[in-house]
Amino acid sequence: MPYFRASASRGRRPAGFTLIELLVVIAIIAILAAILFPVFAQARASARGTRCISNQRNIGMGMQQYLQDYDGVLPDPAWQDLQFTPSPPAPAAPGPSSLKPYARLGWFMANLDPYIRNRDVWVCPSIPPYANESAWSDGLYAPYRLPGQDLPNLGRTNYLSAKFAEPDPTKARCARGKMPEMVGTGEVSSEHLLYCGFYSRAWDPAPWRRGGSTPSGDWQAHRDRRIELFFDGHAKAIRP
Repeated sequence: MPYFRASASRGRRPAGFTLIELLVVIAIIAILAAILFPVFAQARASARGTRCISNQRNIGMGMQQYLQDYDGVLPDPAWQDLQFTPSPPAPAAPGPSSLKPYARLGWFMANLDPYIRNRDVWVCPSIPPYANESAWSDGLYAPYRLPGQDLPNLGRTNYLSAKFAEPDPTKARCARGKMPEMVGTGEVSSEHLLYCGFYSRAWDPAPWRRGGSTPSGDWQAHRDRRIELFFDGHAKAIRP
C-alpha cells in the first residue's frame, strides 16, 4: 500500500507555474501598465487642472467681494510690496519700463484673506514644490506679504499677474488702484487678472529663466494650457 501511494504521486504533475507561463503573465502585466499609466497620468493632470480652476474661481469670488467693499477699485499696494519677477530696472521704477515683468501675488493674499479664508487656494497643485531658492521653480513662488514684510509661514502663492506687474501706472494694462473696466481694452471679459505659472515651448518661457537657463525637457503645468482668472470672476483653461 505505501508503495502504491508513492508511485501514484510520481505520476502527478508538479504544482506551480512553469517559466514560460510566468514570462507570459509578466509580459501581459507590462503591456497593460504601458497602456494604463498614460491614461492615469492624464486623469491626474485633468484633476489638478480642475482643482486649479476651482482655486482661481475662489480667488475671483474673493476679489468680487473686495471690489464691493472698496467702491469697485482694485488694490494699490506700495511699490516695494509688488515683488516683481523679474525686477524692473532701477532707477526707472516706479515709472515707465521697457520690461513686462510679472508680479508675484504675495501682497494680494493679505488683501483677499478676509474674503477667502483659505490660503491653500493660492497654490496650483501642478507646479513643483518650492525648493528654497535652489531651483527655477522658486521664481514662481511668493510668500504671504504684509506691508514691507514677507511671512512665508502664513502661506505662499505661485499664481502670477500681468496686470498688476505693469511698472508704469499710466499705461492701460496697469490694474493697480483702477476699476477693472479701466484696464486694458476696457472689455472686462477679455482681460485676465492672474494665471497659473507655466513652462512650455508653446508659450514664451522668458519669465522662468534662472541664471540664463530654463527647465530641462518641456514641463507643462496643464498640458499646453494656461489657466487664467478674469476680471469678471470666471476662470478657464486656454491654449496658446
